[in-house]
This record gives sequence, C-alpha cells and structure tokens, in this order.
Amino acid sequence: IIDESDQVFVSNVLLERVLRSGKEIYQNGHTPYFVFAVYKPGLFKREDHAASVDGIWERYVQRIHGMIRNREFDALLIDVWTPLPMMPPGSDYTVTGRELLDRYYEKEGMLPVSAANRLGGGTFAIEVWRPKQGDIVAGAAAAGE
Repeated sequence: IIDESDQVFVSNVLLERVLRSGKEIYQNGHTPYFVFAVYKPGLFKREDHAASVDGIWERYVQRIHGMIRNREFDALLIDVWTPLPMMPPGSDYTVTGRELLDRYYEKEGMLPVSAANRLGGGTFAIEVWRPKQGDIVAGAAAAGE
C-alpha cells in the first residue's frame, strides 16, 4: 500500500517502511506530543506568532486536515495509538482529525503488521483508510470546518 501510494499517512509502526520508500513523513511518533507545548516555559515563547510553537503547530494541523478534506492522501494506515493531529487546548478550531477522516475517507479493512522484532512478538492492527469517491454532501459534521 505504501509503495503504490503517492501520499500516505502512517502509524509510527510503519515509519521505517515510509522512510525506505523516500516518501514524505507526516508524523514521526513524537508529533502528537507537540500539542502539549502549549505548557511551555517563557524561554520558548515568541512574540511573532508564526514563529512560535503554537503557530508552527497550527500550520501543521491545518495542513494535515486540509489534505484529509481534499482527499490528498491515497491511504491512511493508522492504529489506535496514532492520533490524528488536533489543535492545542484553548483553540477556537475544534474539528478533530477523526471527524474529518470519518467524513472524507472510508475504512477499507484491517491489516495485521507483525511485531516479531518486538519483545513478546504479536501484531499491530492497522486500519486502512481510503478516500471516499464522488461528492461529499455538506452536513452537520462540516459545520466546524
């Protein structure tokens, strides 16, 4: 799926595969913690909002959400531990990545990924999401967009 996709958003479990493919990485496993930078010491605060942690994070969220809205990802391969980005606490923008995913993509199935190199082995259950085809009818979920 990764090889056949131009744009793919993946769980950190699959990052090594994306890295080997040379495709863009949209989250690195630590990315979800960036939102907690809202609780930063004064040393990291900036007068210029665009150069601040908050400004950088807002642009990242808007970019990923825009790509989901425009169905630019050929696939999203995510697990329960891969949150889609959201704005920091206190933001007026309240749409979640999951709301957008449910609106613009459909879950195609589950893909078991072997965790043989992990202590205890097992598998990770990866959800495969593909863009919905055709027009998306406006509704209540779009109100916050």
